[in-house]
Parts: sequence; structure tokens; C-alpha cells
Amino acid sequence: MALPFQTRLTLAMSLLIIVGVSTITALVQWSAASNITRNAYVSGQNITRLASLNIEYGSDLPDKVMERVGDQMLFSGLLLAELIAVAENDAGKSPEEINAILRRVVETAQSTGAPLPIDDLWVTDESGNVYIGLEAIDFKFSSDATKQPQSHKFYPLLEPGAAPVVQSFGPRDSDNRSFKYVGVPGVDKPRIVQVGVGDHLLDSINRDFAVQNIVDHFATGLDVSSVLIVDEAGDILAASGKPLDEFTGEDPSELIDFCIRFLEKGNTDFDFLLFGGELGVATRLSSRDDAVRRAMFMIHQVEPVRDLIFAAAKQILLASVIVVLLAIGVIYLLSRSIARPILELAHGAREFGKGNFDYRVNVKSDDEIGTLGTAFNSMAVSIQDNMKTLELETRRRERLESELAIAAKMQQSLLPDHRPKIEGVRLYGHCSPARQVGGDFYDYFSMGKNRIGVAIGDATGKGLPAALLTTECWSAFKAFSRVSESPAEVLRHTNELMNKQVGDSGQFVTCFFMILDAERGTISYSVAGHNPPILRGKDPERCIILDSEYGLPLGVDQDCQFENHEVKLTDHDTILLYSDGVTEAHNSGSALYGDDRLLNLIKRETIQSPEDTVQFVLNDVEQYLGSTDFGDDVTVVSVHFRDTNGASSGP
Repeated sequence: MALPFQTRLTLAMSLLIIVGVSTITALVQWSAASNITRNAYVSGQNITRLASLNIEYGSDLPDKVMERVGDQMLFSGLLLAELIAVAENDAGKSPEEINAILRRVVETAQSTGAPLPIDDLWVTDESGNVYIGLEAIDFKFSSDATKQPQSHKFYPLLEPGAAPVVQSFGPRDSDNRSFKYVGVPGVDKPRIVQVGVGDHLLDSINRDFAVQNIVDHFATGLDVSSVLIVDEAGDILAASGKPLDEFTGEDPSELIDFCIRFLEKGNTDFDFLLFGGELGVATRLSSRDDAVRRAMFMIHQVEPVRDLIFAAAKQILLASVIVVLLAIGVIYLLSRSIARPILELAHGAREFGKGNFDYRVNVKSDDEIGTLGTAFNSMAVSIQDNMKTLELETRRRERLESELAIAAKMQQSLLPDHRPKIEGVRLYGHCSPARQVGGDFYDYFSMGKNRIGVAIGDATGKGLPAALLTTECWSAFKAFSRVSESPAEVLRHTNELMNKQVGDSGQFVTCFFMILDAERGTISYSVAGHNPPILRGKDPERCIILDSEYGLPLGVDQDCQFENHEVKLTDHDTILLYSDGVTEAHNSGSALYGDDRLLNLIKRETIQSPEDTVQFVLNDVEQYLGSTDFGDDVTVVSVHFRDTNGASSGP
């Protein structure tokens, strides 16, 4: 059962609203997700860059601190060289007294709990002997170089104007402990002042400024799952955050291999890897000496971004549902206002269908539907008027059709209702008007012993005017054929009478009339502008066109001359008479059937009975036309002659 119009209208408009809002919602959600993702991506890039720069800087801090320690040690060495010179020369202090002063200073510094800036102090004379030092309480001077830490490496400082020497951390000669020494030349005499710092300072610096500490402090509070520092050998130098083995379904070795491949590329600053469902970014870390290549791999948390996207999607979806519900409510009210006048128009149409043409619709609106209602009422008035007119026209049409039926019956009565029986002669004719009545006619009638008159005609035009003209011509023709035995004379008298009747109206009738003498085996004929018939013998090569040089259509020229022609018949000769409705029939492509096709058909087909001859001509024309109807009256007459008394001896 079909849904009511209002329901269908509501559903259709609601569906359009739902589709439109859904499309807009999808676009807005996609835009929101894109913006959130883009912002997260940009934020991740900024965090990665910031972390990379800070960790790069922090990883270089131990070296920078050691440089600063070296500078301070150099200053301390130079200062001590000056103070020792003052103590020996001006204050007259002995080495033992200077040692006591140094120990007192060290003990005082240690009592405060502050770390000492130096761990070792040696003063070597020009002979290479150590005679002042922090460890010289029970010191016995010796010339053994192995007991003089690093002194042999500072011998160039004994030269006048020598520059201070700052060494890196390394094992010292006496005990292989890691120390950093600074040597400066004496200010008053050749000697070397050596200031050293032990490995406890190096451990303190590495502990306080290690890369791991920097990574731990920097990763605190960031939306990252893990931060790793990996070198080119695949070693993890520092790691903070979620351990790699806690990422479900991931192999930590794959991440290490990714970092190694990233470092080997050498021309890429960033690279990306999905690890554990989260986005990891690899960044190249530079170093001061570039001796060891390092990469920072930071795994950003995707879940906060996903939560933001889902939250935005829920808000947008809720707003869309509210908009759709409000729109459906508005659509329902609107569809009711639209459907009400349409239902009124439908009711009016049903009343009209019942025959109540006095019904008028009541539609009060200023829009197109109101215009339709006004037009509907106007149509009702017009229909009532037209019904009255139609009744009159119907009565007139019925009278005309009745008259046409009578005319058709009268025209049919003009055609022969029986065929003359003459030994050796068989006839058959067919006439199909293009309308209820037409302008074609044919006739065959007896003209005495063994003689038959055969005529075919075609009046100009179609329908009733052509039928009336045919009736006039046929009546005159029949009258003159009874008093004359010459076809030309019959046509001449008929032409004179027709010319008087049609005058200058331009109407005319084409006609072919022949008299067949079965006893003599001849035909005599005359033509009045009609299509020349075809005579075909038993042998297809015997094919004659029965035309004439003289003879205009009847009614054209009162003084027109007609001539008689006589043709000797042979056994099994067939004469085919036809109207121009056959040769001028045209198919859907407007191509004519034509005289040549008809002539070839007559030559090709085997002549049998007159009925068969007429039928295969009509069948061939219908086949040529296809779905196209005959556009003109069609008349075909076939006359078959048999020589029963030896009257004919040849063509």
C-alpha cells in the first residue's frame, strides 16, 4: 500500500536533511580530527626539537664543566706559583712550613664540607725533585721520577717563558689513578708547580651532568611515553619513561635497528616509526667532537590526541542529532501545510472522475498551489463548456462517419462482385483505400461473346472528394463502354464529360482500359495518364510494358487525343494492372518502391493463378514498407490468359 503524500514528503525531506547533516557532520569531524592531529603533530615536532636541543646541550655539559675546571686549576696553579715565590723569598718560609700552611688550608676547607677544587699539589725544583706538596707530611725527597706524578711530562716548563700546560684526565705514573693535572712554570726560578684533580671530581661531574639525568629531568611532565638516546653501535646511552619491553607486540631490537639505520643515513634530521601503536620520532644529536654519532628516539603518546578526537566527535554528533530532530519537526509542520491544499486538489480530481463537474476546490494561498487551485476551477468551467461542444462534435462526427460508411458501401458496390466466365480467361482484383473511402477503382465486365473489358482508375487526392470524383468518372465510363467498342473512344467521351464537370478545379482521373478478345487472342487498350500495366508471358523474357504515347488524365484537356493499341497474346500470358499506390509506396527512409522493383518481381516470380499474382505483389510491397503504413490507395488487378482454341501463334 502506497504511503500518503504527506508521509512521503516528510520522509523525503527528512532523508535529505539527514543526508545533508550527516555529510556536514562527517566533514566537520574530519576537519576537527585533522586540526587536532595537525596541532598534535606540530606540538610533537616542537617538543622533539626542544628536547633535541636541550639534550644536545646537556650532553656537552660534562666536557664544558671539565674545561671550566681546567681554567680554574690553571688560575690556582698560577696563583700558587706566585704565593710560593712570596713565601720562600719574602717571608723566608721553608718548604716544610709551606707544606704546613697548605695542609692547614686544606683542613680548614674540608671542615666546611665544601668540595675541594684541587686534590693534589706538587712543586718540583729545577732538578726534578719534589720538595713541596699536600702529601709531604712524611715526604722524603727522592730523585725517582716514578714517585713524582706527571713531573716528567712538564719538563718543558723549566724553560724560560714556557706556557702553562693543561692535561686531560688520564692515569698518572705512580698509581694509575685518574687525574687531571695543570702545570705552570715558576715565577722566580726554574721550577714546576703542578695542580691535580682526582677521579672523584670526574665522577661527581658525570653523576650530576650525565645524559641520563638530563633525559630524566627533561622527560618529566611531557606527553611522551619514552625517550631513548642510542649511539651508532646500538647501545642505549640513556632511557626514560615506559620500558621498551612493555610495548605490546613490539620487539625492542627493531627500534634499535631503526635508530642505527637512521644514523647511517647521515642526511636526514628526522625519521618516523610507529611503535606500539604510538608515533616515534628519531632525531640526530650533535656532539662537540662528533666522534660518536647519537640519536634521540622520542615516543609520543597518541592516546591524548585520540581522546581529544573522540570528545570532539561526540560533541559534533550530539549537535547533529539535535539539529536533525528539530529539522524533522519543522519538516512535519511544513509538509502538513503543503499537503493540505494538495489533498483538496486530489479530492476535487476524484469528484471530477465521478462526473461531478460542478465541484470547485477551495484552496486559499498565494503561492503556486493557489494558482493551481484557480486553474483547476477554471479547468472545470472549461471542461463543462468543452463537454457541451464535444457532444455537438460527437453527433456531427457520428453523422459524418455514418455518411462515410454509406459512401464506402456505395464505393464498394462500384467494384465488380463477380468475374465474367470466359473460357481461357481468369481475373482477380484487389482495392485497398488508404482511408475509409478512396479514389482508386477497377472493373471487369462482359462486352459480348468471348470479349471482356478491364479498367483501372485513380482519382486525384484521397478520401471522400476522391471517392466522389471516382463515382462520377465510373458512371460516365460505364455508360460509354456500352455504346462503343473502341477503348480510345470510351476514354475520349468520358474525358469530355469529366472536363465539363470538374472544370478548372484541377481534379482529374487516370485510367487504363483494355478489351480482351479470347477468341482472337488479342487485347486492345488505351491509356489516360495511368501507370502502364505489365504483360508477362510464360517465358520471363516475354515482358511488355503496355504504355502509350498519347493520353492525358481524364478531365485535364477537353481536346485530348487517345489512341488504341493492340497486342497479340500467347498461351499463359498474364497482364498486371496497378495504381500508383504500389510503385509510390515509401518506407521509413522515404525510399520509393519503384517501377523497377515491381518489374523485377514480375519477371522473377513464377506466374500461377491471378489470386496468387495479386497476393505476392501485395506481400512484397508490405515487406518493403516494414512497419510503415500505405500512404495511398492500392489497387492491383491480374488477368491470366490461356489459349484454348489455338488463336495465338506467338508474340
